[in-house]
Amino acid sequence: MGQQLIEYFPLNTLMLINGSFPMPVMITKKQFNAHHEKTTPTIQLKKKIRKFYHKRHFLFKKFDEGIVLDEESWYSVVPEEVASYVAERLHKRIIDQKIPIKQVIDGFCGSGGLAIQLASKFDNLLCIDLDPVKLQNLQANAAIYQRTIETQLNNFLMIEHEFDENIILTLCPPWGGLNYFKKEVYDLEKDMTPCLSDILKKAFSISCNIVLQLPKNVSISQLTTLIQQQSQHLNFKRYSLEIEMIYINDQINSQVQL
Repeated sequence: MGQQLIEYFPLNTLMLINGSFPMPVMITKKQFNAHHEKTTPTIQLKKKIRKFYHKRHFLFKKFDEGIVLDEESWYSVVPEEVASYVAERLHKRIIDQKIPIKQVIDGFCGSGGLAIQLASKFDNLLCIDLDPVKLQNLQANAAIYQRTIETQLNNFLMIEHEFDENIILTLCPPWGGLNYFKKEVYDLEKDMTPCLSDILKKAFSISCNIVLQLPKNVSISQLTTLIQQQSQHLNFKRYSLEIEMIYINDQINSQVQL
């Protein structure tokens, strides 16, 4: 494998070649600004979580209206401004390309950061999670935003669904806790559970339209290799990859693959 591209690189377009097929990869960057409100938490939180309380209104603008988060959701939920941007971009692309979308499936919905914003753009949204607490959180939080969302308690890898190119999958799989960023390169096979190849295998059995949220320190070469390996049944001539680097307060936070 050639030189790994990780974390820091300028806005550009590359052509990565893994094996015999060249995959066009567009890399873009989006900046968000989060305001921290250093106030004493009014709810009981573990020490390692308290810093996230300071950006609670960045996570949910309506936090004070009764937003509910379990411990893991404090550091894993997609912030509202980021989620709104992803949902809007996805919706605009569908309109521009005149894609007849039947359904959007959020395969790792958690407490609803992204799902609530998707529900503002798409009527037929199904949210899946294997944690009943997170689904309860999602329903409570969706009600605050006056959204009605269909949920399913299930493991994304176990759902049964026929392939349909008019379905969009949004996938924010767990990264393994707060220590993921301590690794120089986050291994999408060894450090992620379930591993990305298993997620992609299931995803590509459902649709070729996939949005992934991944850690900032993944190897782009590993990512493209895994995508090619798991999508061999697709028409590669029509297949491309867009990676958007999400920056919060001038620091890279995550990667969204479209």
